[in-house]
Amino acid sequence: MSRGRRQADPHGFDRGTTALLRPLALTWRIAVAGRNLPYDLGLRSGRRLPVPVVCVGNLTVGGTGKTPMVEYLVRHFRNRGLVPGILSRGYGRRRPREPRAVGPGRPAPGDPSLLGDEATLLHERLPDVPLVLDADRVRGGFQLITGWQTDIIVMDDGFQHRRLARTANVVLVDSQQLFGTGRLLPAGPLREPLSALDRADLVVFTRFDQRHPGFGTTAAEIAVRVPAHRLFSARQMPAGGMRLDGRRAWMNEELDGRRAAAFAGIGNPEYFFAQLRALGAALVTTRIFADHHRYTAGDLKTLTALAQSADLLITTAKDAVKLRHISGINTALPNLAVLETVLAVDREHAFLRRLEQCLRIEIS
Repeated sequence: MSRGRRQADPHGFDRGTTALLRPLALTWRIAVAGRNLPYDLGLRSGRRLPVPVVCVGNLTVGGTGKTPMVEYLVRHFRNRGLVPGILSRGYGRRRPREPRAVGPGRPAPGDPSLLGDEATLLHERLPDVPLVLDADRVRGGFQLITGWQTDIIVMDDGFQHRRLARTANVVLVDSQQLFGTGRLLPAGPLREPLSALDRADLVVFTRFDQRHPGFGTTAAEIAVRVPAHRLFSARQMPAGGMRLDGRRAWMNEELDGRRAAAFAGIGNPEYFFAQLRALGAALVTTRIFADHHRYTAGDLKTLTALAQSADLLITTAKDAVKLRHISGINTALPNLAVLETVLAVDREHAFLRRLEQCLRIEIS
């Protein structure tokens, strides 16, 4: 990694703290190598399911846009006439050791915290697609197949979970945050060293419209390991604002010049704020909550103060799934709306062709 990229880490890893944690990062590196070595040497292989598995993962902690990519792929496979299912561990949910399934014939629990942010959002967007949450991804995969006869599985955030074999690995890199300090946990944001990209079938630079100043250096380092025909980019395209009750609040062009306050509890809130500014919104104040923050009625006081500071109060779709269940929130925050976005993959035809080349034996 270049020295220039280590001057600041958008993931929040402080340089001074990073230096103190380097010995622990070495321990992490050894542990990761020990976990991967049997697979890399062919001494151990992942359990293969009778249907193809597409994994959407990353190398870093924090958000890289996995949820929009999972939704995008599921919609694509469904349009191809397949019966997709979604498999996830369900990060951040209550009772994480309990397997849980939702979908046709299996309604979602009334408490969204039992599914977690990403799973709740995916289920709201794709209610007719089965979704299984299980730390044992092999067991969860078989449940999708036996319970719903799925013929392709999209695994959300499982790149490091090698016990389940996958047909294709789609690895996302946040163009805005990159790899931060370039160090492994806990001294930096990396779950694995860059050499793990050797396992990637496709690498997608997400949030490509908000590239970090050091993007070129990182892209060059990745290009050494990943051929150009496997490198792609994507961005989240704003699609207007929606109220929590599903009514349209405003179109993109109506944000130009409007005084707005914004808040988010996601992995990369700065990208969200940048999107609003790009639409012309005059952000008078912003508030960042912790990633996966569980909103309660107690947060209404803070949000009401934000709402009173501007004409519009705007949040993300992932935050909305938790806000929607707070009693009286529409009355308390009448100017609250959610910025809706749609994933746009650059060179989409080439991206999908490459993906289906990885899968053609199974889905031809």
